[in-house]
Amino acid sequence: MTNTNEVIALKKGRSNVYESPLTNEYVEDHIAVLHWYQGMGWDGCCGHGHAFFMLINAICFKDLEPKDGYDRFDRFVSDLEREGLSEKEIRANIRQCTRKSVDDNIKTILRRTLYKRSKGFDAEWCPSRKLLLAIFDQLDINAFSEFVIYLIRNNDRLRSQYNYFLEYWPHLTIYKDGELRFVEVSRSKRKTKRLAKSHDFYNGVLKPFGFEVIFSVIDEKSDAAPVIEEECLLLEQKGPHAWLSPLSGETVGPEQAVLDSYKRDGWCGTCGEGDVLFFLLQCMSYKDIPLSVCGHDIYKKNKEGIREIAGRKRRGITYNIYAELSISAHRRRGDLREWGDLNDRLTDLENITAEEVGENFDRITSSPKYWGLGEKGGLGDINYYSRFTREMIIGFSESFDRDQLVCLAKSLAVYKDGYRLSFGWPDLTMFKDGRVIFREVKANKDKLRENQEQLILEILKPLGFDVKLIKLKPVKER
Repeated sequence: MTNTNEVIALKKGRSNVYESPLTNEYVEDHIAVLHWYQGMGWDGCCGHGHAFFMLINAICFKDLEPKDGYDRFDRFVSDLEREGLSEKEIRANIRQCTRKSVDDNIKTILRRTLYKRSKGFDAEWCPSRKLLLAIFDQLDINAFSEFVIYLIRNNDRLRSQYNYFLEYWPHLTIYKDGELRFVEVSRSKRKTKRLAKSHDFYNGVLKPFGFEVIFSVIDEKSDAAPVIEEECLLLEQKGPHAWLSPLSGETVGPEQAVLDSYKRDGWCGTCGEGDVLFFLLQCMSYKDIPLSVCGHDIYKKNKEGIREIAGRKRRGITYNIYAELSISAHRRRGDLREWGDLNDRLTDLENITAEEVGENFDRITSSPKYWGLGEKGGLGDINYYSRFTREMIIGFSESFDRDQLVCLAKSLAVYKDGYRLSFGWPDLTMFKDGRVIFREVKANKDKLRENQEQLILEILKPLGFDVKLIKLKPVKER
């Protein structure tokens, strides 16, 4: 039995990320292929059959109880054994189910913490109620009933034969105009052992029951991967981490030395790995910034969730406000009444004036108590934010391309990735004559970290920002 193959041309980034045909951002291969199908009029989600098994639970049981684990078939079988349902009763439940009864069960499933998602986040991985009902509408109930009975009878054998039961389930579940498809995504045209076993699984388990499987092979465009441009800067070195500033003549760190070199040429900015950018986003994302946003009220309430996602606590007085909105909404913690939602913030970001940015700057910097200064575990010296002058912040707000900045804010407002993108920013952010540039400084034998490469190649470069790697070398190496 042959399988249908479909070749999809996508621009490749680094590792297994590709440019989305919908958003032009670099995303995982499965999501890029899903976006390609969505551009062709299909809808669906990723997740190796998780949506389908959630639907199996919603159809086969009359009244579900709210709990986690509805996307796992082994949990479904355990529930059947606990309920003592026979094959005859399962068939009867499937035959008698209505769209309303399935909808009620779907609501119960999606109320569980495991499946909750903020609107607009993780849409590709967490199926919505609308999507699950749409898949239900495409099903042949008789074939579906026989398929479920087959899975129950062969559960142990299938799990033994295919290791983890969902491992060989197709990556995507999509539908359009009454047609339901499963899509397996491959980045290689070669027939690997895994691909051979996947074909065996699809031909032996899915196709006999009328399910259509498409094998989508990604055709990588050779000109896709962005590169990080490099420049060499020669300065006088005074020690292992000490360099002579070309502006002040003092001994400073490597980042400050490079910054002073740019300042000598008329650039304005600061070093601090994205701190000025996050501070700018605070000042620009509210027409009239509320005091709760000025400090870390929400950050403190969500610190456990943030540590879980970021791996460590962000230090400093600035923070990624868009990731804050994402994690706060996801965790359902914190008082967000004053914060508004993502669309409010993006609208203000796009339309705020220089005068309003200055007023927000004054409001933030005149309220040091909101930084937690002087408290144990507080945010340190008040001089920390003195690097950001009113003129500098207004200058950045007038120099950034607003469309670019809005797209960047959207990239930062992604659950799970949002806080990871709070780290790894280039050392220097500067503006001059309506241009904004980012520069990462590496001295001696230092190399880019993985999260730095990810942020530059997958976020900043695709959005069109001017980013370069500055390799600082002693004059004597000339």
